[in-house]
Amino acid sequence: MRGPISELMAILYEYARHIYKEDFVKYQIDKKRHFIDVNASQEYQIHHFRYVSRILGMEGVALFSPYLAVTRERMAKRTTEPAPEPTLGVEICHTEPACLKVGGKFFSEQGQKEVYYMLGRSLALMRPELALSQRLSAERLEAVFQAALSLSVDRFRFTADPRALDAERRVLEKALPEPARAALSRVTHEYVKTATPNDLRNYLEGAELSAVRTGMFVAGEIEPVKKMVLGENGASFRVQPRSKIRDLMVFALGEDLHALRVAVGTHVEVLARR
Repeated sequence: MRGPISELMAILYEYARHIYKEDFVKYQIDKKRHFIDVNASQEYQIHHFRYVSRILGMEGVALFSPYLAVTRERMAKRTTEPAPEPTLGVEICHTEPACLKVGGKFFSEQGQKEVYYMLGRSLALMRPELALSQRLSAERLEAVFQAALSLSVDRFRFTADPRALDAERRVLEKALPEPARAALSRVTHEYVKTATPNDLRNYLEGAELSAVRTGMFVAGEIEPVKKMVLGENGASFRVQPRSKIRDLMVFALGEDLHALRVAVGTHVEVLARR
């Protein structure tokens, strides 16, 4: 996550994310009705969102919730319709700008640390370096990645489908301004010096591990995080829970977590009496 691939992905996201955006309609969001005013909301879990987004420096991320909007209307006796998406936790919406949608599972979760983890994990995956790992399928991301490389180098072992590669290259050629092309050229020439066939797969797994580490960082306790990670099964998860737990153990005992806590002011130091 600290190498040229993540830098390349961040450049693509900054300059070309509008190409891959989705409409709010796809996520069944009414931007006016379902928008949550985070600063004015008093729900317990919204307090958690304020805290986590502030810790991560991502206060600008908009929050939507059809579930909460309808629940509030039911409490005010303005509607009798059931609250939608009762099983939804936290979902990243790949709109422009990207936002979060929260549902019934998010509001029914009683554990504070578990909510912190859900939010931290999701917000991390909205960072420019990681966002395309969620916005695009692995197959399309490979084509986009190699198309970006092909803008600067021609001697490279391109493995993506040639037709997909050409299509993505044409799109990027139209979308990327000269500053982005120059930045991509610099990063590409740095990357190809050490490129290996497994780099993109490692990037995708690294993105998930980084998100899990972020959840651990904001949650601050290993047991609630372990419970959440063990429940992460399905096609949307690329790393097995056992591997994520192992990575978290190393992270929790290392210097990175300590440095992060010191940097944001969540580090607690107990001074022993002499």
